[in-house]
Amino acid sequence: YDDHPFWVLYERAMEVYWGEHPMGHRVLGTPDSIEAMERDAMAAYHARRYGAGNTVVAMAGQVDFDAMVQIIEDVCGDWEIGETHRDDAAPVTHGGDLHVPLDDVRQHYRLCVMPGPDQDDDRRYASAALGAILGSGDASRLHWALVDTGLAEEAAASCDPRDGTGMQMAWAVCSREHAEQVADVMTAQMQQLATSVTPDDLARVRSRAATALALGAELPGDRMQRTGRIVAATGHYRSLEEELDRVESLSLEDLAEAAQAFPWTASVQATADGGP
Repeated sequence: YDDHPFWVLYERAMEVYWGEHPMGHRVLGTPDSIEAMERDAMAAYHARRYGAGNTVVAMAGQVDFDAMVQIIEDVCGDWEIGETHRDDAAPVTHGGDLHVPLDDVRQHYRLCVMPGPDQDDDRRYASAALGAILGSGDASRLHWALVDTGLAEEAAASCDPRDGTGMQMAWAVCSREHAEQVADVMTAQMQQLATSVTPDDLARVRSRAATALALGAELPGDRMQRTGRIVAATGHYRSLEEELDRVESLSLEDLAEAAQAFPWTASVQATADGGP
């Protein structure tokens, strides 16, 4: 991660945005936390968190359900339940500006972070559509305004629903000489997104999202991953057909409602480059 400027910036931005909440912690840890790990602490954590009560088994394909249940009981029947409590209360988020100086980096990296819907909020479909219109692929607003004009090498946006909370992000990579102009263009594109979406924009992102869902469903591994994530996060199953119906029924009103509830106005503006 330290060799990739964007991820260094992303991790620092998460520390600012989430504050002391565990979502602000780095998944891999830090050099200090890794070196300080002890065997007994790791074993205690594994016994507490990796248990039967915190495990989802997902299957896809032509399976014998009763036989699979028996196999799981035979293999895992003596597992301890473990600690299964999940704190899904929405954490307090924070704002601010952040600059990360990086040695030997010539490019300028900009990342904007703001609140978004959680993974059990029906508005996540509309927010994801807005993120795609803003910054997914070469037909997006940020691509046309920044990449196609030569101001930036990369520009993208996304919606990231999580357990009990969520966030939206927009980012760009450019030369240092274009940094200020790129920041202005990103801000303008985010501000005008809610009022500028057209029926063609909506039709395009609906089609792309539905196609991605359908293609993913053709692979057993993707189907298992999807089922496991949904059950673990929400506690109930949602069929592929239900998701497709929700995506294909998105309206301009849905996008306007999501934009009002979760505006694309940066809480954290983070930058990184080789300058001071």
